[in-house]
Amino acid sequence: VVFSPNTNDTNWDYMGSSSIEKRVADIHSAFSDKSVKAIFTVIGGFNSNQLLEYIDYDLIKNNPKIFFIFS
Repeated sequence: VVFSPNTNDTNWDYMGSSSIEKRVADIHSAFSDKSVKAIFTVIGGFNSNQLLEYIDYDLIKNNPKIFFIFS
């Protein structure tokens, strides 16, 4: 099990989540890491829509893995 670098980062401007940049960096890092076989999100997705325009969808397409979302 590997935790993203910004797992414990909080910013109340983003409802307690880390900044958009940090969350996107964590997603990109997880998809880029060949040793990661699955990605599990374990907190709510209330403001996850903020990330959509910043996600590198080609990176995800080229590095497919299980992506389990729990909210």
